[in-house]
Amino acid sequence: MQTRELLQDELLNIWEKQRKTVCSSPLDREALYLADRIVVMSPRPGRIEQVIQVPFARPRRDEIKSTPQFSIAARHLAKP
Repeated sequence: MQTRELLQDELLNIWEKQRKTVCSSPLDREALYLADRIVVMSPRPGRIEQVIQVPFARPRRDEIKSTPQFSIAARHLAKP
């Protein structure tokens, strides 16, 4: 878990410096922390079901994960 959080912060630092597009398939809370947009896919056949704009400004730091707004967004994203 600690390594995952260190790598998340490092990815954000790289993005802030280079502004490169990154595609990944993280877990719900991780997606909220790292992404600007989240694309929710259906099971087979994979189709886009929803595109969600992440409402949190950059730069993001670890403290955002403990806010009520982050928890509410994570619960919304985890709903089937």
